[in-house]
Amino acid sequence: WFALVQPLGFVVFVIAAFAEAARLPFDLPEAEQELIGGYHTEYSGMKLLLFLVAEFLHMITASFLIVILFLGGWHFPLITGDPEAESITWLTAIVRILVLHAKIFCVIVFFMCVRGSWPRFRFDQLMNLAWKIMLPLGLVNFLAIAILEEVRHVYAPRGSLTTGGNLAWSLGIAAAAWAVFI
Repeated sequence: WFALVQPLGFVVFVIAAFAEAARLPFDLPEAEQELIGGYHTEYSGMKLLLFLVAEFLHMITASFLIVILFLGGWHFPLITGDPEAESITWLTAIVRILVLHAKIFCVIVFFMCVRGSWPRFRFDQLMNLAWKIMLPLGLVNFLAIAILEEVRHVYAPRGSLTTGGNLAWSLGIAAAAWAVFI
């Protein structure tokens, strides 16, 4: 569950996924209310359907990546079995697939809730958000965690990264990530 360990990375990734999927509030070229042009007037029938299906597939792919990278993938505490187990049964595999699909469905519902509740950004607002806020925040997060990981590998006692001492370092890095987020 890297969303709990890397909250700033999670927020930056989700906002970038919204913008890349061209979903509201970032659907700038597809503003049907303001524009007379674009594919809404140029295409009809099957061509328009292919554009719309491509948008939905982009949203599903972004949801899949969000779940795999930040929301624990197919793991769910006390339901999907022991991740350290050597053998996986059919029942465990089916439960893990269902958990993965349920998480993807929840992220898609989140996409739809944001679409219905946020106003559309203007183009200049999107550029300011991307270049003046999200990129610097992502770089600060990257640099802070890279420095902390390097400190961990330099100053950690020999052998502690493979034993219980790794937990203390990981908690320290997670605390630092939350401090950077705040």
